Amino acid sequence: MPSGDYNTQSIKTLYDNLIAKGEQSKVDTLHVRCMVEVVYVNDLNDKLRVANNSSASDLVMVF
Repeated sequence: MPSGDYNTQSIKTLYDNLIAKGEQSKVDTLHVRCMVEVVYVNDLNDKLRVANNSSASDLVMVF
């Protein structure tokens, strides 16, 4: 699937909104990138918590 094409409309809308915001200025580009990084870190923390709770030490080591 090409960049920006999504099967879920809410994800497509979010993508379009973030692209539009990021195109406004360099500062807005940094804000969008920061928002994406926060989501990545939160997702990794959630996965780490699941791995810790299931005693998956090999996964914990990767995270």
